[in-house]
Amino acid sequence: SFLCEALKEASEQKQSKSWYLLRARTLQTVGSYLSLDTKSLPQAQRNLIHLHGFSSPDTAVYESLKLFCSLLVTLVGKGLYGNHAGSSDVRFIDQDGATTATAAEATLPPIIILIPLCLCLTVSRENLCLKWQLLCDLLSCSVQMVSVRSRAGAVNDTRLQCLEALKLAMKLQALSQCAELLVLKAELELMQGEKEESACDLDKVRELLECCTDISDQMQKAEKKIKPRKGRLAPKD
Repeated sequence: SFLCEALKEASEQKQSKSWYLLRARTLQTVGSYLSLDTKSLPQAQRNLIHLHGFSSPDTAVYESLKLFCSLLVTLVGKGLYGNHAGSSDVRFIDQDGATTATAAEATLPPIIILIPLCLCLTVSRENLCLKWQLLCDLLSCSVQMVSVRSRAGAVNDTRLQCLEALKLAMKLQALSQCAELLVLKAELELMQGEKEESACDLDKVRELLECCTDISDQMQKAEKKIKPRKGRLAPKD
């Protein structure tokens, strides 16, 4: 299959930034395939993936997450994810550089777009894009890791992973991922009988959805129709 060919190619390439990204994304895809039922992914094809050393979605996604984290430390440094995520020296500025705030001061839902300071100091635009893409990939992989471990029933480990992913989602102002992770967090809390905490997280999800809806409504109200002739603006009906 194409996936097995990609696994083989990723393992044979010389290690570089591109190699890390290729292999991490490939392993993330492997995790998605292994999460399918036997009807969607026949056992024969599943065995081909097993030959590459990945017998479960948890193994594949975890290896993918480790590669993304390693690349993040190389390109951005420590402090945005993992054991160093709560470090006090991780600071943020808005796009105009007018205000600063620590990670602990981040709230849900966010009002302004915050950018990690270390990302603003880069000179190369390509390097900046690579860092943002890496952060998006890392967040996606983190959400997938939470989902995989949640289905496996590893509640305690999953809650810790969910909190790390939620911190990153808040820093990146990824509202949809924040909502998804809060729902997963609420489910995990409910499994452990923490009904009040679960209800509180679901209330936050509702607030996020209302916030997104308000923004969408404002954008629709601001739209203007343009007549073909002379480019004149026409009032909305």
